[in-house]
Amino acid sequence: MSTIKNNIPIILMLLFEIAVGIFLLINPEMFTTIVVISFGIFLAVVGLIYLIRYFRARKREEESTLTLIWSIVLLAFGIFAISAHRLIMSFFAFIAILYGIILLVSGFVKIMGYINSRKANLPVSAVSIISAIISVILGGVILVNPFGTTHVLFMFAGIAILVSAAFDIVTLIFIARAGRKAIDDGYVEATVIEE
Repeated sequence: MSTIKNNIPIILMLLFEIAVGIFLLINPEMFTTIVVISFGIFLAVVGLIYLIRYFRARKREEESTLTLIWSIVLLAFGIFAISAHRLIMSFFAFIAILYGIILLVSGFVKIMGYINSRKANLPVSAVSIISAIISVILGGVILVNPFGTTHVLFMFAGIAILVSAAFDIVTLIFIARAGRKAIDDGYVEATVIEE
C-alpha cells in the first residue's frame, strides 16, 4: 500500500494518459475541439478575473497597467480559441507532432534510467527497456508523419499513448513487487525493506 502512496503522482499521470488515449481513439476531432474550446473558456475566464481585479484595485491605485494588458491578452486569446476553433483544428497536426516529441524524449529518459540502473547493479525489468524502445519508435513514427490525415494521426497518437501507459503500468508493478520507489526522472531508487 505504501508503494501506491509513494507513486500517486505517477499513477495519476498514467490514468490521465489512458483517458487521453481513449478519447483520441474514440473521436479525435471532437476531443481536440473540446480541448481547444475549454482552453479558450479558461483563458477568457482568467482574463475576465484579471480585468475585474484591475478595475477594483484601480480605485485604490494598487494595480499596474500590466494587469490590464495581461487581462486583455488572455481575453483576446480565449475569445479567439472559442470562436476560431475550426481554424485552430486545422493546425492540430502540430499537437500530434508534440505528442511524438514527448514520446521520443520519454523513451530516451527511460533508456537512460535503464542504463543507469544496470550500471548501479539494481534489478531492472526487460519490460522497462522494451517500453523505452517502443516509446522511441512510436515517437519517431509520429514525427515522420506517414499518415495523410490528422484524424488517423490523432488515432495513432491515442494508440501510442495507450501502449506507452500500459508498459509504464507494468514497469510500476515490477517496481512495487521489487520493493523500490519510482521517481519522476525515470530512475529507480532502492529502499531497504525490514522484516
